[in-house]
Amino acid sequence: MKALIFRVRRKKVSEEEEMVRTMGSRKERLLVLGSLEDEEEGSRCMLFSSMVKRITQSWNDLIDFFRKAWEMGRSDPRKIIFSIKMGLALSSVSLLIFWKEPQSEVGNIQNSDLGQYSIWAILTVIVMFEFSIGATFIKGFNRGLGTFCAAILAFCCAKLSMLAGSLEEVVIVISIFVTGFCGTYLKLYPTMKPYEYGFRVFVLTYCILMVAGNRTREYTQAVLTRLLLIALGAGVCLVVNICIYPIWAGEDLHSLVVKNFKGVATSLEGCVNGYLKCVEYERIPSKILTYQASDDQLYNGYRSVVESTSREDTLLGFAIWEPPHGRYRMFNYPWESYVKVSGALRHCAFMVMALHGCILSEIQAPAERRQDDENIHLGIKSLSETVLDVRSIPVWTPPLPTSDLSEDMFRKQWPLRLSFDANAVLKEDESKTYESASALSLATFASLLIEFVARLQNVVDSFEELSEKADFKEPFTSPPVMTKRVRFWTRLFKN
Repeated sequence: MKALIFRVRRKKVSEEEEMVRTMGSRKERLLVLGSLEDEEEGSRCMLFSSMVKRITQSWNDLIDFFRKAWEMGRSDPRKIIFSIKMGLALSSVSLLIFWKEPQSEVGNIQNSDLGQYSIWAILTVIVMFEFSIGATFIKGFNRGLGTFCAAILAFCCAKLSMLAGSLEEVVIVISIFVTGFCGTYLKLYPTMKPYEYGFRVFVLTYCILMVAGNRTREYTQAVLTRLLLIALGAGVCLVVNICIYPIWAGEDLHSLVVKNFKGVATSLEGCVNGYLKCVEYERIPSKILTYQASDDQLYNGYRSVVESTSREDTLLGFAIWEPPHGRYRMFNYPWESYVKVSGALRHCAFMVMALHGCILSEIQAPAERRQDDENIHLGIKSLSETVLDVRSIPVWTPPLPTSDLSEDMFRKQWPLRLSFDANAVLKEDESKTYESASALSLATFASLLIEFVARLQNVVDSFEELSEKADFKEPFTSPPVMTKRVRFWTRLFKN
C-alpha cells in the first residue's frame, strides 16, 4: 500500500516537473522568437537609416554640384556664352536632317544625300567648335587639310583597286594598313605635334571613304558629299564663333602675363614685409612643403607664375592663328614676345620662391638685426615700383654682423628643439655654429634681393623689345578737359 502511494506521488511530481520544463521551454522559445523579431526590426531600422543617409548625401552632392556650376558661370560668363553658341551651331547644322527635296541636285550631289550624311556636318561642329577663335581656326585647318588629302588619296586608291579586279579587297586592305601606319608614325614626329588632330582625321576619313565607296561603288559621290558637308559645318562654326561674342586667345595671353606680374609683385612684397616684421609660421602647411595648391596668398603668387608655362604655350599656339582684332590690329603680332616677357618674369619668381624659403627656415636672424637693416630692404619692397626704374636702384652690399651682437640675441632665433650637452666645449662650438647660421640667414636674404634686382633687368629688356615690336603708345596721363555743352538757344542768343 505504501509503495503504491509512493509511486502515485512520484508520478505526480514527475508530471509537475515535466509541466515546469514544458513551460520553461515555451518561455525560452518565446524569448528567442522575440529576440529574433527585435534583431530583424533593428536590421530593418539600420537599413532604412543607411538608405536615408545615402539619399541625403546624394541630394547634398547634387545641390553642391549645381552651386559650383552656378559659381563657375558667375565667375566667367564667357563659358555660358560659349555653351549657348555651341547649341546654336548644332541646331543650325541639324536642320540638314529635315531636308525634303530629293528631286533637285546641287552639282552631282542629291539633296537626299545631304540629309542622309548630315552626321558629317554635325561631327565637324562638335570637334571643331572650340572656346577661342584661334583654337577653332587650328581645328578647322587640321580637319579641312586632313579630309582633303584623305579624299584625294582615297579616290586614287579606289580607281587602282577597281583595276585590280578580283584582288580589289586585298588592295583596299593593304592601302588601309599603309595609310594607318604612315599617318600614325608621322603624327609622332616632334614638329608634327600641332597637326596631330589632322592626321587622325586623315586616317579616319580615308578608311570610311574606302569602305563606303567599295559598298556603293560611288567613290566620287561619297568624296564630294563629305567634303561639302564638312565645309558646311566648318563655315557654321566660324560664323557663329566669330560673329557672336568672339573669345580671343590673344586677349587671354595678355591677361595671363598681367596676372603673373601682379602675382610676383604680391609675393615679393609679402616676403619682404614678413621678413622685416619677423612673421613666423607656427606650423608650415604640408601643401607648401609638397608644392601643392594652398590658400596662402604669398605662396600662390609665385606658384601660379611658375605653373603657367604650359598654359602660355597653349595660348601662344592659338593666338598666332587669330586675325587682327581689338587692340591688336597688326598682322604678325609679336605674341612670342609676350611669352618671352613672362619667361623673364618667371626667372625672377624663382628668387621670390627662395625668399619665401628664408621665411620658412627654422634658423632666423634676430629681430633686432633685421630691424637695423630695414632701410636696405624697403628699397626693394614692391616689384611694381622696382620695374618702373630698375637702373636707379643701387646695388647694396649686406653689412657683416658686428662683433658686439650678443649670443643671447642670436639664440632667440635658434630652433627650440635643439639642446646642448653639459660639455662646455661642445656647447661653445654649437653656439658659434648657430650664431654664424643666424647671421648667414640675414646675408642670404639680402643677397637674394640683390639677385632679384639684377634679374629684373631681363624683364625690362624683354618688355622694351615687346613695346617696340607691338608699337606700344605712351599712356595718356593728363586728365581730360571738360568742355561745357553749348545748347542751341545759347548759341542763337549769343550770335
